Amino acid sequence: MNEKRIHIVAFDIPYPANYGGVIDIFNRIRALSNSGIRITLHAFYSNRTPATELEEFCDTVFYYKRKLSVRNFFSFMPFIVKTRKDKKLLYNLLRDTDPIIFEGLHTTAFLNDPRLKRRIKLVRMHNTEYEYYYQLSRSEHNLFRKLYDLIEGFKLKRYEKVITAANHTVTISPNDYDHYNAIYPNIELIPSSHTTRKIDSLPGYGDYIFYHGKLSVPENENAVIFLLKNVFTRIKTPFIIAGMNPSNRMKRLVRKMDHVKLVPNPSEEEMLKLIREAHINLIVTFQATGLKLKLLKSLYNGRFCIVNSPMVSGTGLEPLCEIADSVDDLVNTIDEFMHVNFSEDHIKIRHQNLMLMFDPVTNAKKWTALLFPES
Repeated sequence: MNEKRIHIVAFDIPYPANYGGVIDIFNRIRALSNSGIRITLHAFYSNRTPATELEEFCDTVFYYKRKLSVRNFFSFMPFIVKTRKDKKLLYNLLRDTDPIIFEGLHTTAFLNDPRLKRRIKLVRMHNTEYEYYYQLSRSEHNLFRKLYDLIEGFKLKRYEKVITAANHTVTISPNDYDHYNAIYPNIELIPSSHTTRKIDSLPGYGDYIFYHGKLSVPENENAVIFLLKNVFTRIKTPFIIAGMNPSNRMKRLVRKMDHVKLVPNPSEEEMLKLIREAHINLIVTFQATGLKLKLLKSLYNGRFCIVNSPMVSGTGLEPLCEIADSVDDLVNTIDEFMHVNFSEDHIKIRHQNLMLMFDPVTNAKKWTALLFPES
């Protein structure tokens, strides 16, 4: 049997796997490596550092620093793409004829390059990117950032037809699949894979409510501020918030509330412990784009998950969550479930449902079939 080898082009260094997009990339790298595929990884970065841990799963890792010059903002190409257009990447891709996975529109600057025309190329869509940026603009308070998000969204909407140069575009959620399948050919749906095939939730009770996310993202900051001002002024159950780079605004608000604790920049081990020991993982969003991987992580590792509709709409995860949209519904649902035992039956039902969509072995086989169609 011929050895199977591929390239993966990542928009960021996928370790540590501590926020949505890189979690999906890292879990895919691990699943494909464990299935016997040899991987050459190309990773762009701006504020992350090379990670030797990736060498456990990849034969070779190339790193490319993003070109964050202001002049790239004035390109017709989206900024997230232009800043990752590095000729060294193209040179390294042309050293062989192995299939390529481009992670996100971010990495597709060379997707339609004629020198790659005969290659098998897949694009992983992590979001409907232009819609993501339009929604970011609605959450943004800084006028310059709001303008940037609007312009970037416009550029991405015009640019995304580049995916027609790929053999397949692979979406992460049923909503994204429906959106792209109505416009472009060769659209596939492969949900994000989880780390393992095991549900690690603890039965019984916890004594606090937990929210986690990349807190520097306006979408997440707005969700936390909403919860603090509207829900946790009415609920005195301990509430813990954890994530990367919380703003001073969030810190000031938390300091005024005795039953709320903020954990900035926790380690992966600390984050996992907080998810598992909470009685409720509270996950709300006002931006219904893609699949929120923090929800998947909470379902695999936590007890009850209380969400609002945009968090689960079109994901297939609705039956595994308690859905509450209004402030009154959130307050009442939290009050109710803080007194409910999380049982072995809850864990069994969760396992049965999650394995249908997010099993890493099954999804690795789907990726392999697209990458090596003749094998």
